[in-house]
Amino acid sequence: MALLQSYMLWGIMGVALPIAIHFWYQKKGKTIAWAATRWLSEHTTLQHRGIRLHEVWLMLIRCLLVILLALILAKPVLEWLNGGEHTRNVHLVQPDRLVADSYRFELEKAIKEGDEVYWIDTTPKKITDLSTLPSQKSDVRFLQQAVNQLADKGRKFNFYLRQDAHLDKIYIPGDYQIFASQGAPAKPKTPYLDFGGGKRLFADPATGHLKVAGNEATEAFMPEPVHRGNISLLVEYSNRDHQRIVKAALEALREVYEIPFTIDTLRNSNKHYEWQPHPHFPLPGGQGVEWVGELFVDHFGLKTKTAVLSKRQLNALFEKADRKDKSNALRTQQWLLIGFVLLLMLERWMALRKTVGVNHG
Repeated sequence: MALLQSYMLWGIMGVALPIAIHFWYQKKGKTIAWAATRWLSEHTTLQHRGIRLHEVWLMLIRCLLVILLALILAKPVLEWLNGGEHTRNVHLVQPDRLVADSYRFELEKAIKEGDEVYWIDTTPKKITDLSTLPSQKSDVRFLQQAVNQLADKGRKFNFYLRQDAHLDKIYIPGDYQIFASQGAPAKPKTPYLDFGGGKRLFADPATGHLKVAGNEATEAFMPEPVHRGNISLLVEYSNRDHQRIVKAALEALREVYEIPFTIDTLRNSNKHYEWQPHPHFPLPGGQGVEWVGELFVDHFGLKTKTAVLSKRQLNALFEKADRKDKSNALRTQQWLLIGFVLLLMLERWMALRKTVGVNHG
């Protein structure tokens, strides 16, 4: 049994409270002699002997209530609720010759043992022969989509990637392992905006500043632009001064870089907007254009990514999102809560029975 919030078990120490209360009320009181004492002594003694056993059980039930409450707050995960699941290995491989050759032995062994081995793609393709790569070029950025399609109980993911793979944050529903291969670092491709007529807007990899390229050699750019054509912007703020500053900065960018901006100050429900800038005010003095320009570069992803990631950087892009443990903990909590309510009802019934017995005695 695992605990998601084990520190809550300190609450079990509260079990001392009902025990202390029990012994406090069991203290012998001071005997006061009066005329009719001799007629009541025998009856009181018998009644007291009959109550004592009930009080002990009441104390034990109250102790169990404290323990159950601490367990509910600790969020236990009972492994037997998983139904004896067996871990199945799933191997997701980047469609790349370097990766396939680097881990050929491990992947061929996995195929022989009956493990599921797939090329990474929008729809994962099962691998039967490592010597043949997919005819259509796949993008490793579809990794999250592939994981979501293959996510199932009892699966452990094994990822085979290049260290220069460009990835966003990946969330894995369970255990995983990363195998990274590092070849000769490829020169990173530069993302750009295509405004037609061979005109490209990009961010200089060295300085991060916007630049315009004409019919230069295309091998420095990515195969496809981040965006093609005109860009519709919405500059709508309740503060008119903020709206004026941002609109002036965008108009300056349009004039300097000849960006085909269409700027609206009122939302048109029938129109799609590529960007609605939200800079943090107040802007640095006299740097409105530079500030909005940086937001523009970040929004359209025009910064060139580094060619090779370290193993630590690659591992940091993956995060375990164990939904199975959370659902298991929820089911366990539900059963414990039902037990807590039933035990509480029993405790109240015994306490009321004791009270009524004393009053009628």
